[in-house]
Amino acid sequence: MKSIKIITIISIMCFLFSCANPELQMGVQNNQVNNSIQVEDKTESATANSYPQLSEGSDGTLVFTLQYLLNANGIACGVDGDFGSATESAVKTFQSRKGLVTDGIVGENTWNKLVITVQSGSNGNAVKALQYQLKNKLGYSIVVDGAFGSATTSAVKNYQGKCGIVQDGIVGPTTWKYVICGISQTSNTFTYNNIKNIIKAKGYTFYEGNYNLNLVGVRSSNRTANQWDDKFFLLYQENGVNKILSFNSFTADPGTYYLQNPMNSHGCAIVVPGQYKGLWKIGIHNGKYEALVQSGNIKVYRDSDRDNTLDMYTSTIETGNFGINLHHGGGSSVIGQYSAGCQVFKNPSDLTTVLNICKTSKNIYGNSFSYVLLNISDF
Repeated sequence: MKSIKIITIISIMCFLFSCANPELQMGVQNNQVNNSIQVEDKTESATANSYPQLSEGSDGTLVFTLQYLLNANGIACGVDGDFGSATESAVKTFQSRKGLVTDGIVGENTWNKLVITVQSGSNGNAVKALQYQLKNKLGYSIVVDGAFGSATTSAVKNYQGKCGIVQDGIVGPTTWKYVICGISQTSNTFTYNNIKNIIKAKGYTFYEGNYNLNLVGVRSSNRTANQWDDKFFLLYQENGVNKILSFNSFTADPGTYYLQNPMNSHGCAIVVPGQYKGLWKIGIHNGKYEALVQSGNIKVYRDSDRDNTLDMYTSTIETGNFGINLHHGGGSSVIGQYSAGCQVFKNPSDLTTVLNICKTSKNIYGNSFSYVLLNISDF
C-alpha cells in the first residue's frame, strides 16, 4: 500500500509539472524533432567529413594540396592540380615507403601518413598545402608562400573555432582533417553566403542585383551512376533581400543507359566543374517542353568504357555545344535515359519553379543564364 501511494504521488507531481511546461505535453514526437536539431548543430560544430578519395582523373583544390604534401614528404611531384600518371606514380612511391597498399589511390590511410604537423614559424610545402586549402577551399584571404606567419595563424585559429576544436594555431592530425575534409554538411552548410564565398574564392563571377541569377549545381562524391544524389541551388536577390532555393533530387551526371550506350563515339558526356557564362537560354527541350537549353560552350569529360562508374579524366575533356540542357526526369526513381550528360531535376515541379524565376530575370537581363558546377568537396 505504501508503494502504491508513493507511485500515485509521483504521477500527480509529473502531471502538474507537465501542465506547467506546455513543451513537455508534445510527447515523444516533439522530443525526436528537438533531438535531431541538437544533433545536427553538434555535428556541424564538432565532426569532420571522412577523408576524400583521390585517384587518377581527380583534379582541383584537393589535388593541389596532395601534391604539396607529397613534396613535403620528400616525393618530387609537379603541382598543377591534375592527378595524372606522374602524381599517381608519386603516390605509389610514397605508399611503398610508408608500408601502405601501393595502389595509387589516396584514401584515409594515405592521408593520415601524408599530413605533417605545422605551426607558427614553420616553412615549406606542408605550409603551402595548408595555405592553399585555407585560401581556395575555406575562403581565407592569405598568401600561399610557404611561410607560417601571423596571417596563417589567425586563419587557422579562426577555422579551429568554427570546428569547435582547440584554438591553438597548431595544425596537427585533427586540424588537418578538418582543413582537408571540411565540417560535416548540414542544411547550414548550403547557405547563400557560404555558396557565394566558395564561388568567389574560385575566381568565378557571383551575380548580384535584383533577379540576377546564380544557378549552381553541386556534384556528390558518389561515382556510381543512376542516382538523384546531387544538389541544385538558385541564388538571387529580390528587392535587396538574399534568396536561395534548394533542390535535393537532382543529377549533374548521365544515367546508366547512356554511359553504356553513348551517343558520341568518344564516350558519354560528364560536365566538368566550372563556371559557364551564358550557357543556357529558355527554350524547348527535345521539342517536348520548356526548359533551359544550351546556347554557350561547356566542357565535358568523355566516359567511354560503357560501365556504371562515372570516369572523369582530364585527358578526355572536350569543349563545345553538346546539347547539355537543364530539364526534368519526369519523377522517375532512376535517371535511366533522362540524362546523357544533361543537368536534370528529378521532379517536373522543380524545373517549373526555376523557370518561373528565370522568366522574371529574362525580362531584366535578357535570355541568357550562367551555370556553376561545384563538387561537394568544395564545401
